Amino acid sequence: MNGSSTGAAEPAPDLAALLATSPARSPHRCCFLLHVRPEKLTEYVAAHQDVWEEMRTALTDAGWRNYSLFLRAEDGMVVGYFEADDVDAAQEAMGRAAISPRWEAAMGSTSPPAAGRSRCCRSTSTCPERPHMADSACRAACAVASFSDHLSSRPAGDPVPAISDTPQPAVPMRDRLPALRGAATWDEVDPAALAAWDAPYGPHEQWDLRIEDREVPGPYGPVPVRVYTPAAPATAARPVLVWCHGGGFMHGDLDMPEADAVARGVAGRAGAVVVSVDYRLCDEPPELGGRRARRLPGPEVVVRAPIPLQDLVAAVRWTRQNATELGIDGQRLALGGASAGGNLAAATTLHLAQRGESPAASLLLYPVAHPVSPEPTAEETEVLAGVPQMMRFNRSTMTLMSENYLGRPLADATTDDFPGLGTPEQLSVLPRTYIESDEFDDLRISARRYAEQLTAAGVAVEYVVREGVAHGHLNRIGLPEAAQTMDRLAEILTDL
Repeated sequence: MNGSSTGAAEPAPDLAALLATSPARSPHRCCFLLHVRPEKLTEYVAAHQDVWEEMRTALTDAGWRNYSLFLRAEDGMVVGYFEADDVDAAQEAMGRAAISPRWEAAMGSTSPPAAGRSRCCRSTSTCPERPHMADSACRAACAVASFSDHLSSRPAGDPVPAISDTPQPAVPMRDRLPALRGAATWDEVDPAALAAWDAPYGPHEQWDLRIEDREVPGPYGPVPVRVYTPAAPATAARPVLVWCHGGGFMHGDLDMPEADAVARGVAGRAGAVVVSVDYRLCDEPPELGGRRARRLPGPEVVVRAPIPLQDLVAAVRWTRQNATELGIDGQRLALGGASAGGNLAAATTLHLAQRGESPAASLLLYPVAHPVSPEPTAEETEVLAGVPQMMRFNRSTMTLMSENYLGRPLADATTDDFPGLGTPEQLSVLPRTYIESDEFDDLRISARRYAEQLTAAGVAVEYVVREGVAHGHLNRIGLPEAAQTMDRLAEILTDL
């Protein structure tokens, strides 16, 4: 923690003495320390990964600010810290959150047995039993709070400004990548390196929006959509973005950051309506585990191309048909998506344009435009050689994913499946297109080649390589590059 004072520098406090004697408490901050059983470290990190985005939303809703966890892998020590207007009220609110019982159950098996009663880090009263925190640990946490008081030259117990007032920048994504190299699978990554890779980049963005879950009639049953509308009154019909998340045609939902955070960020920035589409997903192939995808309402079908595209076509048509109710201008409709969702957005745009129903713009983020990636350039080859193996989209991975999506030989694929298969004449009907790829991502080859194809077909194209990030950067909450991407998407929507 950083602090500053206007007076002369004071000597550093004796931390050992603070551990034994500090009475410092604050109703506005809480530090805590716990231990994880060494043999349970991998489970502890995995549990955080599985629920982290949901947990962070719950913490924010409960009033927690600047929540941080620091794990020392060699002995399982974890130091936590958060701020709130009222720490007691924030903890009570978190205890009522729907995720709390599930989280406590997951954490219970990772902690050593209880070691007596503990005192609260922020008051002199006795706290209820906390199985994961011994009294000495609580005293250590109190000392951390007192130590930060000393550094900031503020009386103990006074409100402390949020850390974000003097933020410490998160480690950039490009600087996190080297620790992952050398592992062939995610299971081989050191837990501490994995925790560092997944560490947050910043807080959730806050936008004043009305959010409503709806269902769109589709050829295979209802298609769930989530509509994001700025709360501020509009003086005219708004532009609209129909948005499609990624997930290899097998995974993803409306709650993942690439869907929800992007929809919020673009709607808020552009003053636009965003319709996020929950299209039908394919089951995994046996080589990837064979797990069944989520099932949407409607008849039981084996999901293969072009079913997801037809779900998206239905969502676009529903959006236009309900323009008055949604408060949008149907002529200012952009269709966009990321990764596999970028494929669906590009293919659906071409499908509609060929039928005289073209969107006003196509916004494609690290899209899968071809069934397998074309040949890379020398520069692409050099950059991609440093990408950790388990993050690569090599030819065999792409073939497996594409064949699973198609459900038939790749030789039978059409532009409804992969728009990069289109001829210049077919592609010439496309609208203004924005294509963005990630620097450390094999899919940049497909994105770059598709941009070249559109340029040759006479389509207005803007192609950008987002530097310093790996595939799926829009899933990283607080990532500066994700904010830059949303800035550009909003600018294009505003210009329509």
